[in-house]
Amino acid sequence: METAPFSRARLRSTDARLHRSPFGLDPPQADASAAPSECFQCAGCGDVIGVYEPLVVACGDRSARTTSRAAEPDLRGSDGTYYHCECYLET
Repeated sequence: METAPFSRARLRSTDARLHRSPFGLDPPQADASAAPSECFQCAGCGDVIGVYEPLVVACGDRSARTTSRAAEPDLRGSDGTYYHCECYLET
């Protein structure tokens, strides 16, 4: 007998996010204690800088470098001001 991909046999009892409903298992709900995803805002235009979008990190010592949030997941911890590449060129 084949089981469905989300059958009770395949679920771990430690997954507290799943609960039983009259219609079967409900999908996991968003955890209220989870922090919202961080968004980077451009200091030039105020728009959100996308994860794969190239951005410029301007540091206090008047240096700047180009990167992306995907290339550097820990970028939020660095000192600097974030710009879209086009916005940085306009400053």
